[in-house]
Amino acid sequence: MSATSADALGALLVFGYYALLAAAIMLLSRLFSAPKEIVRKTYHLMCSGSIFLLLYCFRRWWAAVLVAGALFITAYLLMPVLEKIPAFRFIRRAYQDGEIRRQILSVLGIFLLMIAVFWGVLGPDGRLHAAVGFVAWGAGDALAGIVGKRFGKTRRWFSSFAPKTVEGTLAMIAASFFAIFITLTVLTSLSIWARLPLAVTLAWAAAAAELVTSRGWDTVSVPPTVAILSFWLMPVFNGLVAPWV
Repeated sequence: MSATSADALGALLVFGYYALLAAAIMLLSRLFSAPKEIVRKTYHLMCSGSIFLLLYCFRRWWAAVLVAGALFITAYLLMPVLEKIPAFRFIRRAYQDGEIRRQILSVLGIFLLMIAVFWGVLGPDGRLHAAVGFVAWGAGDALAGIVGKRFGKTRRWFSSFAPKTVEGTLAMIAASFFAIFITLTVLTSLSIWARLPLAVTLAWAAAAAELVTSRGWDTVSVPPTVAILSFWLMPVFNGLVAPWV
């Protein structure tokens, strides 16, 4: 298959992924009257999970950038219509007008930046670090939001930017750790003794980035923080354990 054909197929997969999952989430949320925060975080996971299609279903990084741009710009332009759908109106915070459109732009920016830097500049091997950054944000922030709002009781005095809780942060560390560890297991041949401490370190870094980020802007702080640290620390942890395994 030529690069052009592969990239065209990748575009169909990305648009199909969003169309099918968004429709399924809307339908299930209406059928089962799912809580607002769970619906929001399900869309959040859908978005972060699409990074694997953008990174691994295209032959050329710039094709992935073009498709991501087309996808999110289309969503932005359609949002005035989509917000009239109860399922979309339902997940918007009442006190934040234009929140969904702002989130679309922030996600678009970070997707384009991460793909361009970690694939376009660093080459195909750099895709791994972008994937690690996005799964840390996707899984970690989703569980942190749900746990923090439903079970969070211990407010942190040092959380200057948003009302975050210890319970939510611990949930983010746990979810980020498992997401990162699984991604490293699937996409690398690192020893478990390198994967474990690396995943722990990156999970704590994700939580720290989220802690000092105001509401909603962890979209642009967590993925690059984790990806940069992954790029720097992966050879370090691998080098430390390599002589012993």
